[in-house]
Amino acid sequence: MNYLTTIDGAFALRTTTALLHFVWQGTLIAAIAHLIASLSRRGDARVQYAVYVTALVSMLASVAVTFSLVEPHAPAMSSTVETSSADLTIGVAPGEMREASRAADTGVATPRPSTLPPQHESTSPVAEQFGQSPAAELASVPPATSAATMTPRANWVAASARYVTAGYLVGVMLCLLRLAHGMSSGLRMRQQPSSSSFPDLIELIREQARVIGLRFLPKVRWCAEVTVPVVIGVVRPLVLVPAAAATGLSSRQLQALLAHELAHLRRHDLAVNLLQRLIESLLFFHPAVWYISRRISDERENCCDDLVLAAGWEPSSYADALVRMAELSHDERLRSKLAALSALAATTGTPTEFKRRVYRILGLKPAGELRPGRTALLAALFSAVPAIAAPLVWHQVAPLAQA
Repeated sequence: MNYLTTIDGAFALRTTTALLHFVWQGTLIAAIAHLIASLSRRGDARVQYAVYVTALVSMLASVAVTFSLVEPHAPAMSSTVETSSADLTIGVAPGEMREASRAADTGVATPRPSTLPPQHESTSPVAEQFGQSPAAELASVPPATSAATMTPRANWVAASARYVTAGYLVGVMLCLLRLAHGMSSGLRMRQQPSSSSFPDLIELIREQARVIGLRFLPKVRWCAEVTVPVVIGVVRPLVLVPAAAATGLSSRQLQALLAHELAHLRRHDLAVNLLQRLIESLLFFHPAVWYISRRISDERENCCDDLVLAAGWEPSSYADALVRMAELSHDERLRSKLAALSALAATTGTPTEFKRRVYRILGLKPAGELRPGRTALLAALFSAVPAIAAPLVWHQVAPLAQA
């Protein structure tokens, strides 16, 4: 059984057209977002975070709008012409029908004396309704767009639409399964019993919630499967603290780390993070989506760092707590267990980004930061790709979307 035949042809063609257009649309949106973020104040993480979140949502919206606007008209037009021809043949003589068919093919109506009796010419229902002969009315019907008038590229798009749509749906399903696995890991960790030798953990988190300005007190639990403090759960948030922090961190250092996680809750980052992962799953095939998503995660951490510093923490003390926690989480075996949870954990990623965060907290400039020349080159590259891809994509799909 060929399962591809179960996919509606019109749906597959519209989906393929929307995905092809998103090749240049997504690149253009990423280039604009990168340019706006580069022109904004580099110290204001909230502005850059808002720019990148808006860009990611705009990417999803562009696909939805394109899908709703693009209509494959070729099959519909053919059926319309056939129906109109059947309706107009009522009361038309065979000779006149042949002339009408010839006129429809050439696009020019050839006058021909009617072979019908005079009374039929004057009392024809079609003639009375339209004010002209049925043959002329049939000749005025525009010829349907056929496969012969399409370009080879358009024919290729139409022929491969079901395959492209099937591959896209499989990719989305795999990405959603990955996201579901991360959520199930969080639920499993929520149900695990915890024990700690740190008796004042509840009091510490209550104090930091007051300092950060959080209006509710989330639950907190020790967990041996995480290497850094993380927050899970959109509806019922839970702070997971690594068990190694009980003996490897001082009370002051643990307070600083808890303040950072509570900042995520105050900013409602988990809800945005879930939306971010869903968009990643739906638009997984475009590298610009992953670039924008990575920038959102980085700026999210910067926003929380700024909130912690604004709450009164000294930059040196806060940076020392982050570095100490990074030393305790150096074990790659434990870090691999966090990978399944990372889909919903608002934590930073690579060591390079962590180093850049520490430098930023201390007010220093990393040695490996991109120079303006390289940034301009990257922006030019982002701008060149849609300029090249847009005409190619349009020539492929334009014959399929002609009205």
